[in-house]
Amino acid sequence: MVELCRIFLDSSRPSAYIFESQNIISRTSLFRTFFSILSRSDICDELRVSTALVTSEIVFGNNKNQSLLSEFYEDFYRVDFADKVLSVAHDHTQSHAVRKSMLYLFGCYIRGNLSGLQKIVHGVLNQETSVVSKFLCAGLFDDDFMSTTITSFCFIHIMINNPQYKTEFARMAFIVDKSDSQTAFNLISRCVSIIQPQTNPISSINMLCLLIYLIYDCEEALNTFLESSDISSFMIMGIKSGYGSNLDTVIKGLFAVLVGTVLNALQERADSQITKNLMAHVSLVDLKSLITKLNESSEFVASSKSRIINLSLKVYIDYEITLIVKKIEIFVIDSLRYHSQDRSKLADLQDQLQAMTNEFKSVSEECKHLKNHLEAANKRVHDLEIKNDQLMRANNGLTRDFNVLLHDHQVLVSQYTYLEEEVRRLNYELYSVMGGQYHNMDSSLPETEGQIANQDLNKDNMTNVEYLDRS
Repeated sequence: MVELCRIFLDSSRPSAYIFESQNIISRTSLFRTFFSILSRSDICDELRVSTALVTSEIVFGNNKNQSLLSEFYEDFYRVDFADKVLSVAHDHTQSHAVRKSMLYLFGCYIRGNLSGLQKIVHGVLNQETSVVSKFLCAGLFDDDFMSTTITSFCFIHIMINNPQYKTEFARMAFIVDKSDSQTAFNLISRCVSIIQPQTNPISSINMLCLLIYLIYDCEEALNTFLESSDISSFMIMGIKSGYGSNLDTVIKGLFAVLVGTVLNALQERADSQITKNLMAHVSLVDLKSLITKLNESSEFVASSKSRIINLSLKVYIDYEITLIVKKIEIFVIDSLRYHSQDRSKLADLQDQLQAMTNEFKSVSEECKHLKNHLEAANKRVHDLEIKNDQLMRANNGLTRDFNVLLHDHQVLVSQYTYLEEEVRRLNYELYSVMGGQYHNMDSSLPETEGQIANQDLNKDNMTNVEYLDRS
């Protein structure tokens, strides 16, 4: 019956079909039978694991069934279901498969369970001494791989579809009693301190997954992470160092995803010193290579096939993390393509710049020739201006001389006119005198030598008058 129910609840089926199957099964006696099997420790591991997985699918995202499960445990066992399931997950006497299946059941129980989530988060934030708070945070103080697996898984599944919890967890400060003093640290700094070469590789993987999910798409968590001391060195060390295990590919790949997550968040901050430090030591090609190797690892391939936990793997990469890895891989590929286009554009710009430089040199040479011609022309203009000035002064002198001559000419003309009038007057008088004598003489008398002489004299006078007139 367990396997039959799992067939109806297979995640590959449509959501509406799965939801209806959940409600049908929850109305049967099978649902309570599954609860009873989960509570018994004398049942074989195989049946307990199968029952935990089918119960997980019945309550996944179904608030009604989640409430039924919680009420059943409170009514019959007087215990909170979250406390019960996490206590089994932390029980070292249980098999690995049972512990993992119980952990997966916890994740399905809190998916969309707002009332259950609020109770759990309140206990964690206020550091209450409840069982669920103790087990949920145990991985922060114990690097046992199962403890860190539970802590990483629980925190991630609490934050799924609840981004406000990312901010609250980023602000949270843990208080640890050490003899007479108390030491405070936040969730992010604790993750960083656990992720070290000497730490259990599986625990490092678990904390890397939690750190990536916490800072992804949460600015406050990112800022808290970047404010940690030597954070650039921490990320570069994670990519460059070897961890001496067969999980090096997974660890370095997750570090590459962490660096990609930071670069993706800081791409709007062009002046980010952290971005400059990272890009100075790690290229986008290196990130792409490491993420590709991570995608090809058996651990990643098995985890990315389904959201259902893979019980056969000791190393578990949460399905939600595989989705982030794919997104960061796309970001790195796009960045590589963008930078490739930039290099192509840069080469074109360099060619254009070289052509413009050559053209500038040619224009500069031409400008030098034109400058020389201009200087020569300016010199000629200057010389012509000097000559023009000299000619102007000479012209002014000639104009003054001409004006003097013109004045003298006008005076002479005036005198000449006066003398001409006088000559005419005298000639007229002479003509009148001589003409009057000719008139009083007897014309019949023969001309005497004196008369002939007077006629000649008159002709001469007339000739003189005509000459003066012409003058």
